[in-house]
Amino acid sequence: MKSNSDLTILEILEGGQIDPVSANDLKKAISMVLDDYGLLPPKVDLGAKWEGGSVILQPGSDSIQPKEIPMETFFLKIIMVRDRLRVLE
Repeated sequence: MKSNSDLTILEILEGGQIDPVSANDLKKAISMVLDDYGLLPPKVDLGAKWEGGSVILQPGSDSIQPKEIPMETFFLKIIMVRDRLRVLE
């Protein structure tokens, strides 16, 4: 994620007064609006039986090593693919 510590957001109030708003406050406000409209994916906890688990991809050939992926990473990647497919609809 990109960040800029020199960024200052200004809000001009009535009477020409300038009120600085922090970038963190702006992030919270945007998140609240997106959440109100249902545009943020809900945070779903992984079932207890899957915590700490992993997915092992075993290739058909013995010359290739199997790939082990943490269960949380695997489910997050599935969700990312699903969200990208929704955009294509």
